[in-house]
Parts: sequence; C-alpha cells; structure tokens
Amino acid sequence: MIRRLSGFWTSSTNSTAGTSPPVVAIGAAEARRLLARGEALLVDVREAHEHAQEHIKGAKLVPLSRFKAHDFSGDCARKNAAIFYCRSGARTARHVRHFARTGFAEVYVLDGGLIGWKRAGLATTA
Repeated sequence: MIRRLSGFWTSSTNSTAGTSPPVVAIGAAEARRLLARGEALLVDVREAHEHAQEHIKGAKLVPLSRFKAHDFSGDCARKNAAIFYCRSGARTARHVRHFARTGFAEVYVLDGGLIGWKRAGLATTA
C-alpha cells in the first residue's frame, strides 16, 4: 500500500536536486518488497539507544537530532528510493520536508513506523 501523506506533499526547491519529490506513506509489505529487490535504502531516524534496543535489519541509523539531507549524496548514487521510519510514524510525519531534500527520486515514510512493521508480522532485530 502506498498512499499520499495528507498535507505533507512538498515541492520545495533543493539546490542540488531541483524540485523535491513528494513524500508518501508506504505500507510494510510494499516496503519489504522494495527492500528485497534492493531498490530502496531503509533509514531509521530514531536515536541510537532506540535503534540498539530494536530495529529493522539492514536499516541505516541517521537520528533526527543529527539529520542533514546532504549526508545522503552517496546513497542517492546507489539507490533510487529511501524509506524513513521511526517508532510509530509520528516523527517521520513531522519531518517529511527534511526527507524530501535528501536527493532521492522516491521518498517514503513507513506507515505506522516500527510498530506498523511488526503489526504486519515482519521481523526486527536488536
């Protein structure tokens, strides 16, 4: 499932990437498919202590407290899309404009965050 994030579409301009793509919510099953095909980078935006307790295997940790959109320039060269997640989806919903400026052609937030991932019956690791 992929759906528009109501009120969170962004069209701000990024000097390195032109017009930023819209940020959309993606369900756990669709996110898993993109990740399994190697088409997306998974980014955990929670703090390091949260990530250490539990995270989705393969996620890159980039806490919101240290988030800089330009830090993803190398990742954009390797992946077309990025999926950002937090615990419940609330933090990612509040920061979509930051994610849109990372330079990825497709930008997603995981619907329901880590909780939604687990609710879909998908595994996490510590």
